[in-house]
Amino acid sequence: MKKFKDSVFLLVLLSISILITACSSSDDGVSNNPINDSEATANLTIKVVDASDVNQKLDGTYVRIEGESELKTGTQGTVTFNLKANNTYTISVMPTKDGYIATEGINVDLTNKDKEKTIKVAQELVTETISADTIEVGNGLADMELDDTVKTELAGKEVSVAKAEKTVIDLIAESSADSTGGFDPATEKVLGETYSFKITSGTTDITSQSNILAVNKAIISSTDASDIPAITMKLDLSNLVDDMNNINGDKYGLLAVIIATDGTPAFKKIKGTDININRETGKISGKVPIKDANGNLVAEVNLSIIETKDVDEIEENKETTVEDAKEFVSDLKGHGVNLKEVGKGQAQKIETNIKQDVVPYLVAMGYRLEKVEEVLDVWSELFGLAAENIYAEYPEDIGYGPGDYTIDLSKKEAYDDYINLAYNNWSKYEEEALLYYFPDYNDYRTDWEQYQQENYYTYYQYRDYYFGEHNSQYNDYYEDEVYEFVDGYIEKAIRNEAEEATNFIIAKQLDENPREIDKWEWNLTFANTQEKVTIGINNPQDILSIEEVDSQEYEGYEKAIIDFTKADFSYLHTSGTDSTMNWSLDFTVDGAETQTIKQVDIDEYSWEDSNGVNIVRYRYDDTFIIPTKGSIKVTGIMKDSLNFTDEDGVFVDMYEDGIYDTDDELPVDVPAIGEVVLGAVVNIDLTDSKSISYNGSFDSEEFDYQGDAEVKFAKFPSSLQAIADGDESPVVSSFNSSGEFTTKVFKISGSTKVDFVFEEVEEDNIIFPNTINFAGSYQDMSVDNGFALNGSLDIDLGVENVDLKALYQDSETHENYLGGTVTLNGQLKDIKYGDVNLDIKIVRDGYEHLTTDFRYDYSGDKFIEGEVIVGANSDYKLTAYNQANLQLIMTEYADTEQEKIGEIRNYYGTKIYGEIIAADDPFVQFSDNTIMTILPDKE
Repeated sequence: MKKFKDSVFLLVLLSISILITACSSSDDGVSNNPINDSEATANLTIKVVDASDVNQKLDGTYVRIEGESELKTGTQGTVTFNLKANNTYTISVMPTKDGYIATEGINVDLTNKDKEKTIKVAQELVTETISADTIEVGNGLADMELDDTVKTELAGKEVSVAKAEKTVIDLIAESSADSTGGFDPATEKVLGETYSFKITSGTTDITSQSNILAVNKAIISSTDASDIPAITMKLDLSNLVDDMNNINGDKYGLLAVIIATDGTPAFKKIKGTDININRETGKISGKVPIKDANGNLVAEVNLSIIETKDVDEIEENKETTVEDAKEFVSDLKGHGVNLKEVGKGQAQKIETNIKQDVVPYLVAMGYRLEKVEEVLDVWSELFGLAAENIYAEYPEDIGYGPGDYTIDLSKKEAYDDYINLAYNNWSKYEEEALLYYFPDYNDYRTDWEQYQQENYYTYYQYRDYYFGEHNSQYNDYYEDEVYEFVDGYIEKAIRNEAEEATNFIIAKQLDENPREIDKWEWNLTFANTQEKVTIGINNPQDILSIEEVDSQEYEGYEKAIIDFTKADFSYLHTSGTDSTMNWSLDFTVDGAETQTIKQVDIDEYSWEDSNGVNIVRYRYDDTFIIPTKGSIKVTGIMKDSLNFTDEDGVFVDMYEDGIYDTDDELPVDVPAIGEVVLGAVVNIDLTDSKSISYNGSFDSEEFDYQGDAEVKFAKFPSSLQAIADGDESPVVSSFNSSGEFTTKVFKISGSTKVDFVFEEVEEDNIIFPNTINFAGSYQDMSVDNGFALNGSLDIDLGVENVDLKALYQDSETHENYLGGTVTLNGQLKDIKYGDVNLDIKIVRDGYEHLTTDFRYDYSGDKFIEGEVIVGANSDYKLTAYNQANLQLIMTEYADTEQEKIGEIRNYYGTKIYGEIIAADDPFVQFSDNTIMTILPDKE
């Protein structure tokens, strides 16, 4: 039972394996990114300075090119990237200086000329109590300039400047007001961050924590009045543009969200003559009122830079409503239902095919492999005994060489048990052998008990005592060959007894002088099954030769040559009761070019007697001839009309293991296998192309397989001996494989390609995958134009940019980590529900940062595409759009009772149509208070 289960397990494991096969910076902050020579490149140098003092350069600051890599500035506050020219790059800067915050989302256009860009970073929070001496409050990126009137109004008040928790777009979206202060998202866009200017009385924040519900019209109506005190607020524009001297100042302005003490907001756009741009300092400024018409101080101003879109940026009408959002959720849910249905359909087809056809067929193959395993188990024992004996200097006719045998396999277990028991009584047989070869040996056993008590505590010590001390005439035998005679005698005696006692080997007729025979054949007839097996070694004299060498230095000296390039084996299994039975296998090796590997073993034995210490040595020289160019071929066929029953209860075991769900699913019979054809070729070329390749096929009634694979070496030692001695080792450069697995219901095909890089570290070769490519497909073969799935996965680990030595000796660091890109593409085709396409690109563009771009097309012309950013110094955020001009925003934060994970907004993000809630059954709560679940209904 266990043997059979092992056979089935190995077969299933082989099937699964087939399916799987188918389917650094320097101290000066200079990147070493290699670029394709055919593409123009340019250097982009980033200088990081303190926004409040631009002469203060910040070293040790991490600069990330989104989608590319991350490096740290050197002592001059600079870092240089070598990048593809004529591209726009997005830059984020993460200071390591305490109290400073990241600056993100800076776009830089890189032509084919080197370029330098200065980026300012600032403190996270600046607070100051206003006095008569206060001139300006801010962090350099966002500042308030105070005149005497404002100083008087704010005297004794605490003013703070910081990056806002919400952008002006978020504040517009969360407000129920219709007015946005003149800001038109269709023709204008927000640039950079939103900054918060707060006014507090002593230590108490004036800002109300109530919900933002309506526009404070009093502020709007009074902002242009000359009697309302206003403060000059300035934001840095230089970070956001390439060249301050080459901008159109009329395009830029400020958008302020002015929050009153009761929490209500007013929106004010400042543009045109109300804006001042200082091209030298890079600041844009405008006046914002700090009181409403009733004379009350405002609590907070949130301020962003805005820019008029270019003509080609202005979008067509993208107005949407809450009904569009509902339709989007309904479409997505309906698509989920379709995917679920098509998935269930395919899963059911595959499951039925596997359970009813493939698994029973594998079980049928397993029973046949069990028979083959039993035969090979018998033959390997016969061959092992015979080969050792045939090449001995004085061959003993042990009785298991090439020839004809009649065997009863049902007696094999009893035969093995008898031999194992006999081996446990080896000393008994050895005494008999010694008496047989040395009749006077018994004379020295008369005082056995006395010797045992006084001198020798074991039988083996007494045996050595006899030959070494008392029987000098046999010393030569002891030192040379006596135990070869003795062991042969014992082995033969035990085997003969076992044969007679169990009747395992009923009859045998051995070939004479096997050393002189050009072909060895074991013809095994199994009386209990009426089957016959012929196992042949077609050229034993070419494969193995052994020579005994006379030597004065060694008591025994043996030289053996094993030539693997001449291997030629065959297996033929037929039946007297089934004329169709033909199980045959041929294995041949053809070596066009060869090398030799030599191995020398010297065994030394010593003992002490009255003459002193005796030492004898035995030497064994083995020479292996290995093909360095040639081929290995395996061909086979398995055909029969045998009927098997599930006598081992394999199907029942599978039911208990959960493979079959009900009794009704259990197969009744073990099916016939029809005809199985196997073919495989391994080509070896370690001389020229330095590669090993494989091509093979497996054709049967229920499934077929065709595949190939190739391993290439970047470095291969010129001598195989150097590999055997451990002095050198080959270095793999690439691995490629492809394959196809087909049943009557489905077909799976795929390919794999892996490219490696290597580096020598401490005399070791570090081999690491650099690029990995998978491509595969699934096809429903049961119908025309059936379900199809195609996909690819490309992984580029960017190993060439990593210091492998440092990585080998230590873990990843901010300065030395595996970056890389993962690109996934998948297409699903189904005639009933339409096509689906998914594209994902994931870039590890920082030590703790990932950027993901994706697009998902479904149900004809519908799609979702966007970006996900996650990592240190960045909040998790997903921003996406769909074909209906809706924007999906997803973040991580918790509400009081349920976890809100996202929102559905209009295209510009200025209106919220629904909130996505992560409950047990996720749903969207729309702005009109209706609710709709997202996922297909649970069964």
